[in-house]
Amino acid sequence: MFSVEWDPEDLNTLIVDLNGLYPEELAGKELPHWSMELLQDVAAYPPPKKDSTYERTFKLFGGWKRVLQPLQVRLFNPVEYAVFVQGRDQVAMHATTGWKRLHDWAEKHMERLIYKLEMKALGIWDT
Repeated sequence: MFSVEWDPEDLNTLIVDLNGLYPEELAGKELPHWSMELLQDVAAYPPPKKDSTYERTFKLFGGWKRVLQPLQVRLFNPVEYAVFVQGRDQVAMHATTGWKRLHDWAEKHMERLIYKLEMKALGIWDT
């Protein structure tokens, strides 16, 4: 016969640990920080091309918006030409002049976020 006995104190510790794995606890505090870092990276303008006479308006920079909800982040730029400069439909000219595509940077930042969440989850069990 096989039996298991739980020490009430160990059971309470297990319950607290499991609560730490709830998505709101595990990721809820990380997402706002993650999205702000991503927004800062994406919104940065590349240096102007040498001999460029174009005068920057910084309208694209000011257009970036971030909407936070529990376990959800939405980053977008409603400026009419943003999709061609930094969106999925980025034109080749903007890619060659250093403009960052939101989706490319989101993937890079996502890898770091996943790593942080993995370390946080592992840390729960290492205590």
